[in-house]
Amino acid sequence: MQDKNKYMEKFKIKLAQWSTEIDRLEAKARKAKADARNRYENEILKLREYHTEAEQRYNDIQKSTKEGWYKLKQDAEVASNKFKELIDDYRKRNDS
Repeated sequence: MQDKNKYMEKFKIKLAQWSTEIDRLEAKARKAKADARNRYENEILKLREYHTEAEQRYNDIQKSTKEGWYKLKQDAEVASNKFKELIDDYRKRNDS
């Protein structure tokens, strides 16, 4: 169970970091011109959706049995990778 606990600790930190990053991007989008702001807001909405999905995976793992958490961990990693790809793409296109 220690592996699960360690994983959960790391995952919780990752979720908090992502939330902070989304907040930072939202603040930047608010300063953008109207046309760019709409595009940014749509992209940030996608980020929030993936973050919510990752949070759900976290909750599922937290509730899982010792035997069942490994499958859920794989699902969480998929959600995590989706979020990372999207945030990296967003940064490439929008950070100055």
